[in-house]
Formats: sequence, structure tokens, C-alpha cells
Amino acid sequence: MKPYGSPTIRHDVAVFDKIFGLPPINLSVICPQGCPTFNPKSSNEVGWSFETTLDVEYSHAMAPGAKIDLVIASTNFGDAINNAEQFALDNHLGVIWSMSFGAPECGFRGDNSQFLQSQRIFSEAVSQGVTLVASAGDSGAQEGCPFPSPLYPSSNPLVLAVGGTHLNVGPNGQYVSETAWNDEEDQFLLEQGVSFPYATGGAPSIFFASPSYQEGLSITPFDCAQSSITSCTVGAPFTPTTRVTSDVSYDADLDGGVFVYWSAIPTQAGFYIVGGTSAGAPQWSAALAIAYQYSHIAPGLINPYLYQLMGTPAFHDVTQGSNTLRPGQGFLSTPGYDPPTGLGSPNVGYLVVELAHLLT
Repeated sequence: MKPYGSPTIRHDVAVFDKIFGLPPINLSVICPQGCPTFNPKSSNEVGWSFETTLDVEYSHAMAPGAKIDLVIASTNFGDAINNAEQFALDNHLGVIWSMSFGAPECGFRGDNSQFLQSQRIFSEAVSQGVTLVASAGDSGAQEGCPFPSPLYPSSNPLVLAVGGTHLNVGPNGQYVSETAWNDEEDQFLLEQGVSFPYATGGAPSIFFASPSYQEGLSITPFDCAQSSITSCTVGAPFTPTTRVTSDVSYDADLDGGVFVYWSAIPTQAGFYIVGGTSAGAPQWSAALAIAYQYSHIAPGLINPYLYQLMGTPAFHDVTQGSNTLRPGQGFLSTPGYDPPTGLGSPNVGYLVVELAHLLT
């Protein structure tokens, strides 16, 4: 699901595939309200074009044989996105929806008609066996709000919320460790004298009650009164009474990001290094697609099954860092579950097998 789409998506994926030795993509581009005319002078449309390309290239890279339906909303407003999702539901377009977009809950009213319509669509989709996956956000626990606020739709308990990590690898590319993605805590960036106000989302909802699969989880506040780390204090762990994001996580730091080929503006065509939780949602979707193929089952709501695997080798448990942008409020990464990284990042080979066993 993407607003606006990208006019060069097929060409860009073909270049990406050739460079990385991937098979041709099985891609359908579907515009329920007509495909928008790309305006290269609109920074909004250019940004969404880039986001579209990221999602398609990396869902394909992770699951090269999967059929991908790219459903384009005419704008990035709620009614247009709802219409695109309703079309996908009515026409049975896929059993996994990847949604790399969102807005902080603090900007919503609980009786907002678009908000309520979205919830109805999600409920019906899950009842039909559709799994919903969304990015948890790139602006820390507060997401620009005066208090910690998750992004919607990731905050909906029917959605798998994907947070972000910083990945550390060895000299041969082998996995070493991960921390919560927070550019203000990135040692490499600090050594370069560079600081970006980006970090993984993840926070308790103000609208949704705690789902049964999160019952009894504990989270630890980490609040900073000033821009200095010495102003930060660790709060007492508590068990929230509302839904909490993230559920899981994936490498999201630009420092160690992914390569995306993009050419919607020909004079700027080329490979770019990209980060953000937008990279995690399509890759988690692809991993789930492989598990579903292996089990021959599309379960709809996947979250309860994943929480059964907490603490197993299916996840890399991320226990360091926070999603607090200073000064501000946020949460620590701790052993087990935490808002910045959820259950952890996937050990995909193990996860696919264990998840398939649970589903069958």
C-alpha cells in the first residue's frame, strides 16, 4: 500500500534485480482511483516515490518468488488510503499488507471517521486471513508529540508494528549484535560530530486496550530533561494497560542502511543508502510470506504466534539503547520485550521454520 506510487518503479526494480542477481519481479501495479500523474516538483510526491521503490525492491529481495501487488492510493490522506485498502480487501489482493506509513495518535480524535473506517477495514481483512504489517515510526517515542505516542496504523492491535535497530556486523558481514536505532546514540555518528533527530518509534497507545498477546509485559521509561545524556533518568518499570508498539524490529539505521535504486527524477538517478522503519515493514512482510508458503496457512493476525516465540532463537533480543530523542521521553531496550525493538529482530531461517510449525 503506497500513496502516489512511482512512475519508474518497473525500470528501477529491473536495474536493482540485475545488480543484485535477483530473478524478474512478479509485480502488478494497481491504482483503484486512477494512477496519479507524478509531479517532480512536489517534495511530497518525490518522497513517496522513493518510499514506494524501497518497499517494492526489498520485499522482492527478501522473497524473490512472491507475487507483489502494489496498490496505489491517489494521495496520502486518510480517505484515499482507506479507499485503496478497501479495494485490496474487496478484490483479495494478497494475504499480507505492508504499510510503511503512519501518523502519530496524538493527532487523532477517537471518533474521527477515517480512523474508524480504517479499523473496520482492518477487522474485516484479518477475518479473511490477511496479515497487516506497518512501520512503527522514525521520530522516537514521541513522534513529534508532547508525550510518547505511537504511529497509527501500527498501534492497532491487529497490526504487526515493526520498530528499528542499528545492526553491527563483522568484517565478513556476519551478524554481531544490535542496539535500538537512535541516531543520537550512534557512536559512529557521534565520532563524526554528526547528529540526526531520528530514532525508532514505539510507545503505549492512547486509544487501544492492551491485547491478550501483550498481557503482563513490562516496559521501562527513559526520560531526558535536556539534550545531554547526563540529564536522563531511568524510570520504574511498569505494565501498561494499553497496546504498545513495537512488536518486532529490523535494521533501520541509515548507518548500515540498504541500497535502493531510484530514477523517478532522471537527473538524480542512482543508488541511495536508505534507512528507517519503512525498510523493516516490507522485509518482515516478505519473511512472513515465506513462512506462510512453508506452512500453507495464512492466519490473519500473526502477533499472538510471534509472542509465543519470545526468548527463543527466532529472535535476536535487543537489550541496549533507547528511543528517547533528547530532550524528551522514551523507553529503554531491555531483555525480553521493549517498545523500541519489540520482541527483537528476526533470525529469519529459524523464525520461518518455527512459525510454520506453530501455524500447523
